[in-house]
Amino acid sequence: MNLRFLPAAREELDAAASYLEDRIQGLGEEFLEDVERTGTLLRQFPQIGRRLDAMHRAIPLQRFSFNLVYRIVDGQSVIVAVAHKRRRPGYLTANNRFERSRDRVFGEPRRGSMIWINRLRLAAKHSRVAQPHR
Repeated sequence: MNLRFLPAAREELDAAASYLEDRIQGLGEEFLEDVERTGTLLRQFPQIGRRLDAMHRAIPLQRFSFNLVYRIVDGQSVIVAVAHKRRRPGYLTANNRFERSRDRVFGEPRRGSMIWINRLRLAAKHSRVAQPHR
């Protein structure tokens, strides 16, 4: 079985990996390895995840507090989101991630979403100029 990430899920994966890498060198790489291990398990046993609704399932990563939220379409496991376990409940349905994943319509992240907020944080972090103390 093949494994495919939707663009929004890929953005969440990249954002989480870069955040962890910024915290501790090498941690982002370990996170990606954990995602790869879980993806291998998902390829072998596509029904292994906990059922979220009629179409979607979630499988936890082994080491990190993240879930891969996925659905099975035409013999492929399609990753819809890479969600932190402590993210507010219902954020997937609040952002219409499930509905949009059914339609395969993904554009720019909604204002106020975690992806949007992370983009703002990264932009602010890279645009900082040292200010003299007064």
